[in-house]
Amino acid sequence: MINNNDTIRLLQAIGSPFDSRCKKLPESEKEAKELFELATKNKIGLLYLDSLNKFNLIEKFNLSELYFIEKKKHAEQEKTAIRISEIFNQNSINYAIFKSIMPFPATPNDVDIINFGDIRDYKIIAQIMNDSGYDEVFGQADTQQRMFHDVLNGGQLIPHPKKKDV
Repeated sequence: MINNNDTIRLLQAIGSPFDSRCKKLPESEKEAKELFELATKNKIGLLYLDSLNKFNLIEKFNLSELYFIEKKKHAEQEKTAIRISEIFNQNSINYAIFKSIMPFPATPNDVDIINFGDIRDYKIIAQIMNDSGYDEVFGQADTQQRMFHDVLNGGQLIPHPKKKDV
């Protein structure tokens, strides 16, 4: 079970851009990996690993593979947003992509797109997505949204239960 002390340890490991004295790095591989799990649940895994990397602790705590994976996911999400923009622009789709832009490296779960057209455009967009290498994901989306997975940049989708944010 995660408690407030774990969250404080995580925040101390990441540190503050305003006060370098509050930095407290993990002391063991076990602690570093526990904090990474917590950071990942809170969508700041890459930020945490970047923080450790600044102090050359990635290899010491055997986090090189995880760091590579997190950086790759971040880059793939950017590629997905760029690719969808190119596809929609080529097809004169009236849309907007929106994401939270964090002041640190983060990899949110998805790329959100708003269709500014009508229901016909909505159906055309879904067909364009299918024709462009996106697999539709059927789940708990309401009738006003559809979900697609970028097979080209994201590989095969392996569904997993949502982790509770802390």
